[in-house]
Amino acid sequence: MNLKKNWLKVCKTFFALFLPILLLFSCGQAINKKTVADKSKFQTTTIEVNISNNPCLAILLAKDGTINRNGSGVIDSVDKDLFMGITEEKVFDSLMQTVSDDLLSYCGQTYLNCDTTKQTYKVTVSFSDNKSDIGFEYCVNGTQDDIPKPISEYIMNAIKITDPWFQTQKKLTDKK
Repeated sequence: MNLKKNWLKVCKTFFALFLPILLLFSCGQAINKKTVADKSKFQTTTIEVNISNNPCLAILLAKDGTINRNGSGVIDSVDKDLFMGITEEKVFDSLMQTVSDDLLSYCGQTYLNCDTTKQTYKVTVSFSDNKSDIGFEYCVNGTQDDIPKPISEYIMNAIKITDPWFQTQKKLTDKK
């Protein structure tokens, strides 16, 4: 009987110590996010931002110089123009230099834990090469401040990098 109690005590201790270690390693991929793609092979990227189901930003950039943009990333009922064009500037390459491994670790995932009765901030990002595309959707209740930093930084970099071209297009249409 004493041997049985000791064996039971050893088993409980073993599982009490081993189980957390097992869970740590089995969930290690979620903790240690891996890069899912080689960003040097990307040919295009798109970014879409919707605030409470209102489209607020859409950007498409391609390595060949294609550039499309609509919106500024905030709810703005006045700014509804979509500008499409080609630029000689290396806008796509400039943005790709800001892509971090942390950002790419979200690819292939969908994070849509939003209560649509409250303000939502939803981001859709994609990257593609000549063979395939990858991306993610991320939605939070709140604002851009509530999304993960790598995603927020990518959006801000895209706005900043495309803004000179975007402002020029707006001025050209204002003159007509």
